[in-house]
Amino acid sequence: MPRPKGVQTRQLREDERQRCRTLYYDALFSISEISRITSFSADQIKTAVRTKDAKPAPRSGRPPVLDGKLLYALELFVTASKVHRFITYLKVSISFMDGMYGLYTIRSSLRRLGFRRRFARKKPPINEDIRMLRLEWAELYANWTMEQWEQILWTDETWVNDVTHRQQYCTRRVGEEYYPDCVDDKPKRKQGWMFWGSFSGATGKGPGIFWEKD
Repeated sequence: MPRPKGVQTRQLREDERQRCRTLYYDALFSISEISRITSFSADQIKTAVRTKDAKPAPRSGRPPVLDGKLLYALELFVTASKVHRFITYLKVSISFMDGMYGLYTIRSSLRRLGFRRRFARKKPPINEDIRMLRLEWAELYANWTMEQWEQILWTDETWVNDVTHRQQYCTRRVGEEYYPDCVDDKPKRKQGWMFWGSFSGATGKGPGIFWEKD
């Protein structure tokens, strides 16, 4: 099966390439059988068995410039504040170490650290007092039964307006989407169209209400 467009596969290590070659030349397994056993892609296996030996060829391209202490300094720079999380790689390259390193060096170095430019989750601003109140509420009702929860009427509202909405990106790792400095604070709007709804375990979905705010 050909690799989907835009999907990148890593280069196999020497021991992984040797395993593919052993299964192919000694055990006489087919490419598809080796792929099923190892979970490697067909392209990775073909590359491993067609070369003269299992040792990978040197990777082309310029080696990464940042290493050791500089990588650690770059990580500290990106995670130092919300502003640094949301600026682009280009702006990071301009600001970090007085612009000594280019855009592609910054991007590849951050990827080595597990960072990517990802969509920022949107949430209303929450201060520490509200966080503590929410934690207190959760601990207070942690042992409620299903029957008790079914008696609660849950409500929520959302709004839309006719302005342009732009998706914000931030530099973060997987699992950091709800870190305070990775969340795109969503201020309350005073104009727009409001939708309100409710539901409960006992009665199911309630009515939906729509109105235009002043």
